[in-house]
Amino acid sequence: MPSEFVGGNAEGAVGTDDDLEIFLVRCSWCAHGCRVVRSHDTGGVGLVCEVCFGARAVCWPWWGFLVGVAGLRCATTIWLRSWTLGMTDSITTHPLAGVLTELGWAPEVLARRLNGFAALHGRGEQMHAKTPYKWLHGVVPRSPWSALAVALLTEELGRPVTAAELGWRGVEVQAVSALSGLVLPWTVAGSLRALRVVTDPGGMDRRIVLTLLGGAACTPAHEWLLARVEAAAALARPSGSPLLIGAVDDLDGIVGGLRRMDDRLGSGTLLELVRAHLRYVLGLLEKRSYTESVGRRLHATAGELMRLAGWLSFDSGAHPQAQRYWVAGLHAAHAAGDRALGAMPLS
Repeated sequence: MPSEFVGGNAEGAVGTDDDLEIFLVRCSWCAHGCRVVRSHDTGGVGLVCEVCFGARAVCWPWWGFLVGVAGLRCATTIWLRSWTLGMTDSITTHPLAGVLTELGWAPEVLARRLNGFAALHGRGEQMHAKTPYKWLHGVVPRSPWSALAVALLTEELGRPVTAAELGWRGVEVQAVSALSGLVLPWTVAGSLRALRVVTDPGGMDRRIVLTLLGGAACTPAHEWLLARVEAAAALARPSGSPLLIGAVDDLDGIVGGLRRMDDRLGSGTLLELVRAHLRYVLGLLEKRSYTESVGRRLHATAGELMRLAGWLSFDSGAHPQAQRYWVAGLHAAHAAGDRALGAMPLS
């Protein structure tokens, strides 16, 4: 390197050495104002001093690595921004977002209200406050939340809301009132229908029963008090194999035994045994022939079994199911003309 080339602040080429040009300008790497060298084969990365240029064999690969990292970071930032904007668009365009906007609710408010709604109707499940954000991103809620959300939003908006309206395709589980299938005439036929509804093993498989609250809980009792008693002849059934009064005495003895088992053993699995006995009594009512007095006794037996099934369900925490048994029991008590039996679940 020629000795006359010394540092300074004058800009421009002052000499050459092989393929290097010496400049009196600031180094782009170390920024110390050293004598600067730019090699014609550096790819125009920048002006570097002799020391930095001499270390190029070591530094150049790292320089490329740092440039690559910077590029990757930039690309990642752009992708994340695009992804975030896309997710934001999906949130604002999801059907559930429109319903929440109509109610003035944030997703956290929906989660809080659903947790309270579930507890109010005897459900033990609870959700995280951020779970509804997943729904806004297109995730379909699992049972029971889809059905509970539909029921809650229907109640809050005062109009029917469906799972399809909320963008949840393929949701089959529904939330229904405890009176579902039990809004029946106060007749002998209505009593038989109520008994079939509550003993159907698969009737509520894809449904979540909601507790009757407020005035809705008083409606069946009010109707029962005002209902007219049907003619006694409707209690008799002329066709089928005759059923004697002694068989009814035996049935009542079994009912008494079930009550004592409840007192001694607690509810537990006793409910299934009571349901099986109810189905047996229903079969007698529908297939055997009997007189008016036997028919009255059979309806009273069914009413007592449904009262017991209601308390067993209540003790197990299944309050909506308990209400269904009690409403069906009111129908049986009315058919039997037994006002005291009908008043027991109401006390």
